[in-house]
Formats: sequence, structure tokens, C-alpha cells
Amino acid sequence: MPLSLQNAYDLMQSDLEEFLNRVPITISGAGSKVKAVQYYLSDTGYSSFGKIKGMPSKEIRRRFSTMNYGSTKGPVSCIHIPVTSFDKLTSDSFVRVNGYNTSNFLCTTQLSGCTFAVRKNKDGLDFTHIQPTDTVHGPQVQQHMAQSYEVSFGRGQVSDGTTYAAGTSVTIMGQRKNNLWEVFAQYQDTDKNVLGVVCIYKEPSSVAYVT
Repeated sequence: MPLSLQNAYDLMQSDLEEFLNRVPITISGAGSKVKAVQYYLSDTGYSSFGKIKGMPSKEIRRRFSTMNYGSTKGPVSCIHIPVTSFDKLTSDSFVRVNGYNTSNFLCTTQLSGCTFAVRKNKDGLDFTHIQPTDTVHGPQVQQHMAQSYEVSFGRGQVSDGTTYAAGTSVTIMGQRKNNLWEVFAQYQDTDKNVLGVVCIYKEPSSVAYVT
């Protein structure tokens, strides 16, 4: 039986990885906004397949956006990672997150050719979402970002935890628990069915920050 909106919201709060396995979700961007952006979970009115213990299970598709449609759950304070075009990429094209950020969730708009990258530094974690151009395509962006970021998750030939193949889109969400971040990627097919979920970054406990 599909989860109610309340149950889906509660699962997102308690176990993000299980939520992403179970619930097909579309995330809307928040433009250039970063840091504490208010997001809401709502129903789309459509169904796709999620997974319960690896088996397909029909589920209501959910939307995570800054719009309060009335029948929503939230708000959830969320660090939003805006999109930067590759031709606008500079050494400062990242969002730095540390213990002074109070939001415990992180998100960015859907990946359908872009690269999401993560690196640690002495002051926290840097996150960035880079969009390919007409001349620099998705796999090239992924390979370029891998040169300077610990995690470079983008378009590739296969879906293997580092890349995602053509015909596949990805939802990125992160959650901070015990002051440590985990970031997950939800693979979706063209019908928005969940193909799988991988943890693309798990912050080591040795670099926990004091709040």
C-alpha cells in the first residue's frame, strides 16, 4: 500500500535512504538561493514504482519544492545547491556548509546530464552542481570535476555509484545526523520509477564540526 503523505514525510525525517528507495521524488530548484531555504513535500497526483527491500512497489510520486501547495508537509529548512553552468565555473562556484549552518537537509534540482560534486576542507564541506554546455558535455564535466573534488557524480556510460547512464535522471538529497552529512542519489528511469539508491558521500566522524 502506498505511503500517506504524512508517513512519507516522517520516513524522510527518520531514514532518508529508505525514503528515497521507497518514494519516487522530483526536486524543484530554488534559483540562486542557498543555505536555509524552506521546502515542502507534496503529492504530484501520479504514481511510479519505488522499492521495498529491493522489490518494485507502486508508490505515489512526491514533489519537494519551495511552493506550498496547501496539501503539503513542512516546511523543511534545506540547504539548496544552485546550478552553475560549466562556462561560468570559477574557483568560488560552490556552497560551503559547516557547523554554523542550522539546516539538516540538503538538495538540488534533478540531474539529467549535470554533475554534483563534494569535497571536504578545513572549514566544512563544499557542494556544487555543474551544468554542461553545448560544447562541454556531461561526461566531460564529470571528469573535469573529479580532478578537484572528492566526489564527482555525473553523466557517464553506466550507472555505477559515480556516474549515471543516458535515459536515467537522478535526485540528490542529503541529511545531517549527529552533525555528519550523508548524501544520496536516487536513480530514476524515464517513467520516474526508482531504479536504485546509492550513498555518494558519507562524512567521516573524524571531521565532525562543533556547533
